[in-house]
Amino acid sequence: LALAYHGKHIAEKFNVKHLFRFTRQALDNASGSVDIVQALRPLIITASRQSRTFAASLLSYAVKTCSEHKRMTWKIATLISSARPLVVSNRLVELEGCSQGSGKFYGDIARDEIMTRLSCTMASYTSESSETIQRCLSLAEGVTNHWTLFQLVRYSFVTSNFSFA
Repeated sequence: LALAYHGKHIAEKFNVKHLFRFTRQALDNASGSVDIVQALRPLIITASRQSRTFAASLLSYAVKTCSEHKRMTWKIATLISSARPLVVSNRLVELEGCSQGSGKFYGDIARDEIMTRLSCTMASYTSESSETIQRCLSLAEGVTNHWTLFQLVRYSFVTSNFSFA
């Protein structure tokens, strides 16, 4: 909360470096648990909103560790895309490698990927947005949990992606 009110101080290089180091250390110690990402959610969103450097650095870190923790990577990308969608939209091709596979967490990974892509359609004003919606619809077909589908439809309204809803 304090970071949100003092945005001019967070943009300073030393503070961004310190916040990134703290966040990376917490993620390293979590050993792939998504719970730590949820605990760091306010920090990640606020710091990403205040500093593009923080958002880009954290996303780069997440992409590098995606081979081990796909779910954590998409959760981080979702949080960053809610604050800085352009940063994530520039790296979506790299994130696609993290969405391969299935398993017991397929619904969670698909939800986070859809939410990330819906956020990024607002950042890119190209014809790729219709392709993104088609990709989101194909991912949503694999989601069987009705509550998750409701969350995705609600999120599509929030991000003005009415064609997905």
